[in-house]
Amino acid sequence: MPDPGSDRQRAAATGRTGRSELRPSGFDRGLVFVQFLVPTLLIFSLRIDRANAAALLICIAGTLLHVAALRSLGRRNLRVLPQPKTDGTLTVSGPYRIVRHPMYTALLLFCSGLAVAPLAFWKVAAMLVLLGVLIVKAKREEKFLSRCYPEYAAYAKSNWMLLPPIL
Repeated sequence: MPDPGSDRQRAAATGRTGRSELRPSGFDRGLVFVQFLVPTLLIFSLRIDRANAAALLICIAGTLLHVAALRSLGRRNLRVLPQPKTDGTLTVSGPYRIVRHPMYTALLLFCSGLAVAPLAFWKVAAMLVLLGVLIVKAKREEKFLSRCYPEYAAYAKSNWMLLPPIL
């Protein structure tokens, strides 16, 4: 049976907070739910034809950015909730050199392509909701990352949060 203090000892040794402080709240779970709901709704509304070729290219760009970010992040650090894994590491390579949350940027790109194929008012509204959710989630995630990694503050000052013009 593992020592009950081992998580605390590991957190103290690495300068990171304990697991109990990183428990996801209902609010965090709600953010993740909306983060997956909006793309799902947009995917089911997609119409692919010649008029929407540019939209398809935007979706492909978002997918490629997502794959690059996922490869840089690695399975060890991957988590859908904003709380980082207690045994994770700070990723600052690949797309993370430019954008602090490239997976969120990739999702916004992908969904932008879906939203314009064909364009509709509800899709624009859904994109605004998704943007808001991702900004709130990114800020919450950054609060946790700052607690876990002292070097995160310097990294955050030198990189954009999402898309280059956004924060």
